[in-house]
Amino acid sequence: MDNVISKMVAILLAVFLICIIPSLYTQILIERIIENEIHTETKTFLEQVRAKGYITKEHFEHFLKKIVSANGVTDVELIHRKSVFIPDDLSLVGYKEIYLGVEGEQIMATIEREGRYCMEKEDEFIITVMDKSKKGSNIFLTKIFSITNPPTFIRYGGIIKNESE
Repeated sequence: MDNVISKMVAILLAVFLICIIPSLYTQILIERIIENEIHTETKTFLEQVRAKGYITKEHFEHFLKKIVSANGVTDVELIHRKSVFIPDDLSLVGYKEIYLGVEGEQIMATIEREGRYCMEKEDEFIITVMDKSKKGSNIFLTKIFSITNPPTFIRYGGIIKNESE
């Protein structure tokens, strides 16, 4: 009887190691390739915005189309921060730097209304991409081992190089 049980355990272990582990590894590789594609597209979009100093509706929709086609459900957040110097209340000679932020909803409203959103040189632009899709490896690891991978969170930013006309 012990011999039968040990053979059954050996067969189940063999099936697990031969079938499930390679498929899980392949799924993780595919997810890494998709994540790399999203990183590349996000960085390319950011560099174009930094070089031009503005975002057009067509440019942003093209970026979203590439991101969604690569992965599915994603949430994109845009932030524009402008550095402003105001007189320091404590001393009459000093200035204090503050950042005025414009969130994604205001940026998108301006793009819809005017066709593009313009920024000035030396402003800061930040883009955040959050992957909300269910990943195959994450589903498997959650069901079998109760392990969850955090969602993909990509954040890039930089200073605007050129001012739009």
